[in-house]
Amino acid sequence: MSAPLSDAEIGEEVRAFRDAAGMSQQELATRMKDCGFTWAQATVWAVESGNRSLRWSEGVVLGQLIGFGTSPENSEVVRDAIAYRRILEVVGSREANAQQTQVGAA
Repeated sequence: MSAPLSDAEIGEEVRAFRDAAGMSQQELATRMKDCGFTWAQATVWAVESGNRSLRWSEGVVLGQLIGFGTSPENSEVVRDAIAYRRILEVVGSREANAQQTQVGAA
């Protein structure tokens, strides 16, 4: 049995599933509110950034709304997407640093 995911890891998965569903943070918050939760865009941000724990009942509803936690296959795809996004962020950061270095040298 693997170790439980941290709040940050769960948040990354929520974000990836939300992105895959084509929803903004505000749209997800509104849908969660429609399901009886007191969510705002700030709540979605807090969960996705790992600053707020996700309650079990919220996870169940997120599964219905965006497919969060639906199957091991989906989780693997989402983890791959998260890894890919991290790679793009690193590459983008390096390119930005290289451009700043070129500007500074000019």
